[in-house]
Amino acid sequence: MINLQNCIPLGAIAGSITGVLMYLLCRNKVWHAKDVTYEKEVRKKTLLMLTPLIIIIVTIIGGFKLWEYKFRLSFIPNEFGVYKIIYRNEDSWGFGPGGNETGFIVYELPEKIAKKIETEGISYLQNLYSNARDGHEWRGHYETWHETPIDVTRNWVDYMSMKDGEENYSKKTPSIENYLNAYGFGISIDSQFLKIANSAIVHPKNYYAYGRIGIIIIIPASRKIIYAYNG
Repeated sequence: MINLQNCIPLGAIAGSITGVLMYLLCRNKVWHAKDVTYEKEVRKKTLLMLTPLIIIIVTIIGGFKLWEYKFRLSFIPNEFGVYKIIYRNEDSWGFGPGGNETGFIVYELPEKIAKKIETEGISYLQNLYSNARDGHEWRGHYETWHETPIDVTRNWVDYMSMKDGEENYSKKTPSIENYLNAYGFGISIDSQFLKIANSAIVHPKNYYAYGRIGIIIIIPASRKIIYAYNG
C-alpha cells in the first residue's frame, strides 16, 4: 500500500521555492531602491514572474489531493458509487517491506445501495461484478462476503490478556481496536466511529469481507462503510 502519510508535503516545498525566488529576484536593489517608481516596477515584474509559478504549484497540490481522494475511494467496490469520506485516521511507521501501516476510513454508503443490500442481503454482495480480480489490482475486490457477527480470530481479541493455553477466541468479544493493534501499531479512533464499528461487528444484518489487505465492513442501516487495515 502506498504510504500517504509519508508523501512529501507539497505545500512546504511550494512555499520554499517561492521564498527563494522572491529573495533572488529582490535582493538586488529592490529593498534599497530610493526611486519609488523603480521599486514599484521591479515589484510588478516580480509578481508577473511569480504568478505562473504559483499557478503551477496550486495545480500540483490540487492534483495530488485529487489523487489522494481517488486512492482512498479505490478500496470500495465501484458498484457502490461511493464518493464521500466521512472520517479517516491513518498512520505509518517506517518505509518499504519493513514498514508498518494502520488505517481506519469511514465512507457514506449511498441510500440506493443501502436499500438494495437491506432488501437482497448478502446475495447482492456475492454477485458484485467487482468481486472478480482485475489483473494485479486488488483494491475494491472482495471475493468472499460474510454476514455479521464477525468470526472472531486472534486479531480481534486482546490475546495478550488470555490465559496460557486458552485459544477459544469465539467466546471473546471482538473489537476494532484489537484488530488495528494486531501487530502492535494501533491508532486512536474517534469515539463515535469506534462505537459504530464495534457495534457493527457483533450484531447481525451487517456484512464484511477481507481483502488482500484489510477488511471492509458494510453497515446498511446507518449507511456507512468502514475500511480498516493493519500491519
